[in-house]
Amino acid sequence: MNPKTPFLSQRDGDFYWKGGVIMKRSGTMFFQNLRYIFLVCLIAFGLIAIVGSNGGDGGGTTGGGGLTYTGSTSEAVIDSGNCLAFCVGAYDGGKTGSSTRQSTTGTDSGEDTGLPRILRLSQALEDSLRQIELLDESSERFMKAVTTDSGTLTGDCGGSAAYSITLDDQTGAFSGSFTYTDYCSGGVTLNGSATYSGQFNMTTYELTTFTFTFDNLTSTSAYESYTIDGYVTWNVSGSAYSLTMDMYMRDNNTAEIFWVDDYSMSLTDLGSEIEFTMSGKFYDPVDGYITVSTEEPFVYGYDDYYPYEGVLVVTGAQGSAGGNTKARLTVLSSMTLRVEADTNGDGTYDYDSGILSWPDV
Repeated sequence: MNPKTPFLSQRDGDFYWKGGVIMKRSGTMFFQNLRYIFLVCLIAFGLIAIVGSNGGDGGGTTGGGGLTYTGSTSEAVIDSGNCLAFCVGAYDGGKTGSSTRQSTTGTDSGEDTGLPRILRLSQALEDSLRQIELLDESSERFMKAVTTDSGTLTGDCGGSAAYSITLDDQTGAFSGSFTYTDYCSGGVTLNGSATYSGQFNMTTYELTTFTFTFDNLTSTSAYESYTIDGYVTWNVSGSAYSLTMDMYMRDNNTAEIFWVDDYSMSLTDLGSEIEFTMSGKFYDPVDGYITVSTEEPFVYGYDDYYPYEGVLVVTGAQGSAGGNTKARLTVLSSMTLRVEADTNGDGTYDYDSGILSWPDV
C-alpha cells in the first residue's frame, strides 16, 4: 500500500471501494473508506466532546478520566516570536517542540508524511474500521436483522486491533469498539481504546458517516508521541470528505496539552492529489488561543512529501493599532514555506520569516 495514496486504497475482498462507494464482487464487505486522513488520510482524530469550547471560558475536561486542559484560554497576541509556532501548531494540531520533523520520506515502517498529525491520526483510525469484514452472505448472521462480530485485525506496518461491531442491516446503523495494541497504519502507531458509531447505506453500500470517540489514546510516530482525548467525525460524499474534531493532545515529550477546538477539515480527492482546508480554534497552554482559517486550500500531490500549495491564516487578539494581530503561512513549494505576521493589527504584514524548509519547522 502506498502511504501517500490512502484516499482510495483497496483491500482484497468481495466488496471494494470505488469513488467512495462499496462495490460488490461476491459476498464479503470491507469498510474501504477513502484514507484521508489528510488523506486517513484524518483525522480521525476518538475523541469525547470537549466541555467549554468558547475562548476565555476556562479549562475543561473530556470526561471519563481523560486529559484536562488547564492552560491559557485568553486570546493570544501574535508577534514575531510566536507566529511560526502558532502557524505550524494550527496546521499540525500541536507545536513541534522537541519533536521537530527529521524525516524526508514517508514509509509504512514508521516514518511520517508531512500531513497534519490530526489527519494522520484520522487516517489510522479509518484504516482500522475499513478492515472489518461486516457482511458475509454465506453465513447465518447475514440473514439476521442485527449482525454482530468480533475479531482481531493486523496493521499494515504491524501490531493488532481487537474489535467488536454491531450492525442493523435494516437501518444501516452500526457501532462498536477497538482496543489497539501497537496497531500501526501509515507510520502511525496506536495504543489504547476507542468506540465508534455510524451509518451505512444498505442499498448503495456507501458509508455515509461515522464517529470515533476515545480517552487516553496514544498516537506514536517516528519522532513524536501524543496522548489524545476527544472525538472525530467523518461525513462522506463520493470522493469528498468533511471531518469535524475536538480534542486535547498531550505532547508526551514535553507534557504540554494543546486543544484542537471545534476543528473542521474538508478534503477532496482530485485523482493524483488531495485538496483540503481547515478551520477552528487552536489553544496553546502558555500563549492562549488563535482562530484558524484557510485562505487558499492546501494541495498535496501523491508524489509529494508536503503540500505544494496552500495559505493558512491564524488570527489573534487586538494589537496596538486597533485591529487583530495575525499571521499567514504560505506554501511556496513541496519543501518550502514562508510565514508573515501583522504584529500590531494595522492590516499590514510587518514581519517576514523568509523562505523556510518544511522539515525544519
